Amino acid sequence: MPPTGKKDVMRRIRSVSGRHRVVFAALSVTLALACAGDAADAPDVRATGELGLAAAQRGESIYNSNCNACHSTGSDTRVGPGHAGVFQRAAGRTGLSAEEYLRQSIIDPSAFVVDGFAPVMPATFGSSLTDREIDDLIAYLRTL
Repeated sequence: MPPTGKKDVMRRIRSVSGRHRVVFAALSVTLALACAGDAADAPDVRATGELGLAAAQRGESIYNSNCNACHSTGSDTRVGPGHAGVFQRAAGRTGLSAEEYLRQSIIDPSAFVVDGFAPVMPATFGSSLTDREIDDLIAYLRTL
């Protein structure tokens, strides 16, 4: 079980003797420093596990507040296309990666307009959403 706090780390250090104690302490400090990044640092949207899940959960909230009036999470059409499988479809639409394509589509919706749809998506999301919120939104779209 990984250490859960400073007391747990110190208890584990005391339980290790001699040279191993120094190595363990150095590794513990390195790990603590690596994990203590700025809270504003957003995890990469390609992250898996809990970080990716947390980003996708935040992204779902952003989606519900900003996107679902015009887009569905299924394949049905509203004002814009449904988003079921959008990450997979985005990967093959241009020379961009799926993430880059979706980011560009959010920031500059007129850059890529899906055939059969009018270019009516508001061009305000690039300024109204933070980079982290866009990352989280893309993480959520990846799950659809």
